[in-house]
Amino acid sequence: MSQPLALTQMGHFIDYAEARRLVENYELKKHELINPSLLREQKEYGILPDCEAFNADGIKAILEQKDCVGIRIHYGLKDEDEKGNKVPLIVAVLVGVGPDGKDMWGQMESTPKVSARSYPLAAPDPGGVILEDSQRSPPFPKP
Repeated sequence: MSQPLALTQMGHFIDYAEARRLVENYELKKHELINPSLLREQKEYGILPDCEAFNADGIKAILEQKDCVGIRIHYGLKDEDEKGNKVPLIVAVLVGVGPDGKDMWGQMESTPKVSARSYPLAAPDPGGVILEDSQRSPPFPKP
């Protein structure tokens, strides 16, 4: 069995047709991935989002960290209060990847180069730049 490529050696590009095929497959099958007891919440709140958007300032802040070679997307679960109901939402959590292939949380050496507008915490987190609070679809319309 061959060794997997390092992140910096990988080519991630696909063409538009393949991208559309992947997205359409997900859209067709995502309701099958939801526990039947949560179908109403999926339709109303989007437990599994169609997509999530992150602004350029946040992405740049991750990539501008010392020795960052990429971004890893973890998936998390948070309970969101929607109209008095606790609704579980699958969320993307973005973190930098170092040259060793490991996540960069907890490896912060210097303050990230971000504005107060794009970094809402009172002080930079010693765990590094980590993004989660995306613009989800739903509730925002799909692009």
